[in-house]
Amino acid sequence: MHVTLDTAELRHCNKVLCTSTTVYNNTLDSILNHCHSDAFVSVIGPTAGFFPDPLFDRGVDVVGGTLIHEGKLFMRLLNDKQRWTGAKRKICFQKKTYTGLML
Repeated sequence: MHVTLDTAELRHCNKVLCTSTTVYNNTLDSILNHCHSDAFVSVIGPTAGFFPDPLFDRGVDVVGGTLIHEGKLFMRLLNDKQRWTGAKRKICFQKKTYTGLML
């Protein structure tokens, strides 16, 4: 295994896993610019609970995150510093099977 902080080394990787923080801190595009065009890129993390269209347009293959489906319960659990288990569920969008946002 080769470990480095040099993002230019991503050009040698066929699989790239990024945390969703790269979306919020505006580093995802820089990372994607270093990836080989054939690399399989995943963006995952609890804050990746959004529609994946913009990421798929940039070359990301998978987006996985958390969806809050019980807002009031989530707020109570958050306030009580408890796990969010009953208020959330994991989601995973795959570019190859995603049909787009249904309005």
